[in-house]
Amino acid sequence: IVYFFEETKYKVVFFEDLDRLEDPSIFVRLRELNTILNNYDVIKHRIVFVYAVKDNIFTEEDRTKFFDFIIPVIPVINSTNSGEILLHLLEQSKKKGLEHRISQNFIDDVSPYIADMRILLNSYNEFIVYKNTLQTQQGLELSDEMMMAIIIFKNLYPSDFADIQKESGLINQAFVDKQCFIAQKQAEIEQEIKRLSDILEAVEKDILNNIRELKAAMLSCLANWNGVVKQIENGYYPSGAYTAHQIFDESFDLQALCVETCTIRYTSWGSTTGNTLLSQKITPTVNAYMDRIRRMKFVEEERKRGLKNKIEKQKRECLALSANTLVSLIDKYESSSILSSEVQNNSLLVLLLRKNYINEQYANYINYFKGNSITLEDMKFILSIKDHKPLSFSYSLTKIPQILKRLQTHEFDQKSIYNYDLMDFMLESNDYDAFLDRFFTQLSDNTDESWNFIDTFIEKTRYRERFITMLGSKWRGMWTKISNDVVLTYERKIKYLRLLISYCDIYSLLLMNGGNIVVSFIENNADILQRLNGVDIKKIKKLLSSLEIKFINLATENVEKELLDFVFDNCLYALNIDMIECIVAYKKPELLQHVRHKNYTVITQLEYQPLIDYVHNNQKDYLENIVLSEMNVLEDNEQIIDLLQRNLEELELCCRLVAHEHFCLDKLGDCCKDNTDVYLGEVKAIWNAILIYGRISSTWNNIMEYWGLFQLTSELTEYIAQHKEALIKSDFSCVDEDFVRDFACSDVDIETYTQILDYLRLEEVDIPLENVAEHKVLALIKMRYFDYSAECYQEIADTYPDLLVSYIAANIDQFSKIIQEVQFDSKLFERFILSDELDEITKAHLIEKCGIDNMTAEVAKQMISLPVSMTKELFVEAWKCQNDRDRKQMMIKNLHILEADDLQQCFEELQSEYQELVDRDRIRKVSIHDTPENRLLIKRLSETEYITSYRENVSKPDE
Repeated sequence: IVYFFEETKYKVVFFEDLDRLEDPSIFVRLRELNTILNNYDVIKHRIVFVYAVKDNIFTEEDRTKFFDFIIPVIPVINSTNSGEILLHLLEQSKKKGLEHRISQNFIDDVSPYIADMRILLNSYNEFIVYKNTLQTQQGLELSDEMMMAIIIFKNLYPSDFADIQKESGLINQAFVDKQCFIAQKQAEIEQEIKRLSDILEAVEKDILNNIRELKAAMLSCLANWNGVVKQIENGYYPSGAYTAHQIFDESFDLQALCVETCTIRYTSWGSTTGNTLLSQKITPTVNAYMDRIRRMKFVEEERKRGLKNKIEKQKRECLALSANTLVSLIDKYESSSILSSEVQNNSLLVLLLRKNYINEQYANYINYFKGNSITLEDMKFILSIKDHKPLSFSYSLTKIPQILKRLQTHEFDQKSIYNYDLMDFMLESNDYDAFLDRFFTQLSDNTDESWNFIDTFIEKTRYRERFITMLGSKWRGMWTKISNDVVLTYERKIKYLRLLISYCDIYSLLLMNGGNIVVSFIENNADILQRLNGVDIKKIKKLLSSLEIKFINLATENVEKELLDFVFDNCLYALNIDMIECIVAYKKPELLQHVRHKNYTVITQLEYQPLIDYVHNNQKDYLENIVLSEMNVLEDNEQIIDLLQRNLEELELCCRLVAHEHFCLDKLGDCCKDNTDVYLGEVKAIWNAILIYGRISSTWNNIMEYWGLFQLTSELTEYIAQHKEALIKSDFSCVDEDFVRDFACSDVDIETYTQILDYLRLEEVDIPLENVAEHKVLALIKMRYFDYSAECYQEIADTYPDLLVSYIAANIDQFSKIIQEVQFDSKLFERFILSDELDEITKAHLIEKCGIDNMTAEVAKQMISLPVSMTKELFVEAWKCQNDRDRKQMMIKNLHILEADDLQQCFEELQSEYQELVDRDRIRKVSIHDTPENRLLIKRLSETEYITSYRENVSKPDE
């Protein structure tokens, strides 16, 4: 710049901004030029070069040597006051009608980077131009602060800004760094998810293996550790048998083994063919192992739940990464871990990124928008589809309508089409049905990549309803995928179920129920209705009804009454103890305490007809699974009778019911008697079970009730035997004589037989002896059941002749009166005399009366010790039957009836010391031993003058 001063002899030339060239040699050349010009004679004026340069263009000494005169200039603007100037300019623009929304905080953030007035002014001027062009004229909702940030960066780093126009440069690199960081983090998270998923699958296998191991231990324990169980049979019903193979099955319920008694077949250790039998009550052992399995399952399920929650957290974190803006990532992870060193070296750019003054939408602030244009990022997405090289689901798209115009329908058949922005845009519009159909067809292919897109997109989309509706109608296996996914948490599955019920039609939901997968999930989760709170009740009711749901258990707290009434009124539940308990708690909670002990009684008291009808329509299952359960043993008599009458065709169950319940009927006839016309055999079996298990009061009325229909069966006699103590204390006025006759002919044990018949003393009881066992006839005789008569005597003689003695002994008084009229032989007579049942006087009397005609050796022998009033005729008959020693004793005992001739006859027949006494014709001395018997004999011989005299020989005591 040259200034001419007319009033002076100087011409002044000003040089500005030479320091920007950063070449000090220029100043040397200019000084040389200045010297040449001033030495040129043609030029009459002195030429002065003035340099406006920075202070640091030369060193201290060089600067003072080079310049003739130095004038300091105070700067108008620097980094400390540039903000004030910029703010002043902006305030001035407001006064001119150009409104803006730039805050003091923004000015304070960026002003330290502006130290040049020309840069500041140029930035301000460009802001005005950009605002008018991009925002005011196009009507775009752009941020003034973001626009100003881009313009300041453009003026400070023009070359980098030029790169932005080429979709490259530092700003573009910052967002490339963001995507690389997200991809890296997502890869790390995916790796962690895979690791946790592998652990989860291992835990699932461990549970199955541990259950099998516990079952194996239980089967050995049931064999008393002597082997391994092969089969367990119900002790009451042999058809109820379970093999070890069945027990090891994952679905087998160990509760089936909890029976009163059972038969165990097991193979002993070291045996390959053994079939040892063992009977025992196994319920305590089975319950102990069931508790262990439940505890183990609980621990493992808690472990699984923890793993699933971790996986779910990792998935959410992975999804959140894709949705994060760069500024949020910088806040969380710090810029140094995200941005490359090239970007980090630009402190202004780092500030603008960290403060969100430059973000993912920066392209909107540098381009004039044209309807048919797309960004470089958009073009990259199009190319990724055409090259089959998928980008991230979260890859940001800007001009989606233009992208869709460049895509073909068949290109929606490949995984590279998966993009959140693209799907969201198409869901918003109604113009892309063909594309959406292809898109959803591919999403329904059950691959992991498709599911990952679905599972993450569902959290991002603004059009969730339409997305679920279209996906549900297209993908029949959607719920199978969700339900079987071991990684998904229960809460996540519930979320999907709510969405499906809310947005899919019933037909689509029914199609998803392949293999009853939807039914199984709903039925097996007790809290399902609680989890569905807020979903349209009409839709839920229609779904439950269409699927014919049978809830296994159900939590009812906070569930809408309308929905519960629908479930219970329509019997949409399995007939099990938990559901009945649930209904009772809902209808009449005061009855709840009795549900597990007398279930059917509680149901009748509940008076809830849908439940009562449900039970009656499923009597067999109800009996087997509920009434016959271990705790349900206290049903009221009336309800037990009702159950028996309703199930007469299920005789086995009826008998099990009688055996299971703890009840006692006062009147046996109240139980099924009215059904005997059609079910006589069934009623008999039930009554037999009642007798066997003692389920009636021990009264003769009940005995006669049974006997009246079924006569004296073995079950009745056994019952009488077991309850004889109570029966002999009760009134027997109702007992029929025919019953006594039947009972007298029964095979009941002798103790019961004698006690009962002794108690039932009925008159004129005619008992056919041929139908009565001999030992029982003897008992009847001893109880004096038979009066003495010739007819009875003869019947006993014909049937059980060995009992005649007992009969005579029992009726000796009557017998003695007619003894002469009785016909019996010597053998029978001998039995009378030898019997222990007759006393000695009776025996003596019999001998006196009948001994002569019926004498035997045994009778004769017995006469010695009996108090018989001996006659000479009786003596003679007895003498004939006796041996030598017995004859001597009888002779000595009956000396008083023997005369001399009688005695001589006796001596002649005795083979003893008395032979010398036979000859009475000559006088002589005879010596016999001095014994008490001989002294008696000598005395009688003297009395009958059989001998003349006798004396004792003192000198010879042994003679």
